[in-house]
Amino acid sequence: MSKLDTQLVICDCHSDEHQIIFHPDDDYGEPVIYMHTHLVDWTPWYKRVWHGIKYIFGHTSKYGDWDEIILTKKHAKQFRDMAKHLDDETVY
Repeated sequence: MSKLDTQLVICDCHSDEHQIIFHPDDDYGEPVIYMHTHLVDWTPWYKRVWHGIKYIFGHTSKYGDWDEIILTKKHAKQFRDMAKHLDDETVY
């Protein structure tokens, strides 16, 4: 287990659906970070297939089918900490 704590990055729009969770770990003998993202849940499964078929045939939506996370300067320290964790020569 890493000394670096799990980091929660929430979008600047403050939506709970726009988040990334970084979980640092050293169990593999080198620093790794698991990144968990919240994705839009389209259930039932055939809605995903239907959107894929429409995309193949060029359908566009003014709302889009993608989501985003808005990052600002306040997120910079979290990303620097994650990069430092991966770049360190010694395991914590």
